[in-house]
Amino acid sequence: MPEQALMIDINDELYVVTGCGHMGIPYLLKNLPIKKPVKYLLGGFHMLHMDTIKVKAAIEDINTEYITATHCSGEAAIGMLKIKYKEKFIAGGVGSTIRF
Repeated sequence: MPEQALMIDINDELYVVTGCGHMGIPYLLKNLPIKKPVKYLLGGFHMLHMDTIKVKAAIEDINTEYITATHCSGEAAIGMLKIKYKEKFIAGGVGSTIRF
């Protein structure tokens, strides 16, 4: 299934905005055409209907400095990401403003 994501390379920092992450966020991140660490990942992670074991495995494969999981990520994934990223988890949703 085709997937869309926006990559923004600013001052040698990579920011990635996903659509719905149908193919899996770890897969998407491993196949980015720009090979550098991701500073910030924002978007839907398509984990809403995944079982807890698969969600946990996917989250272990996601490496970024800051993260925001939205719409189709699912409550289980959002909860696990909050634990993993602590203060570097940024809540998001409709009407949110995120500044660095």
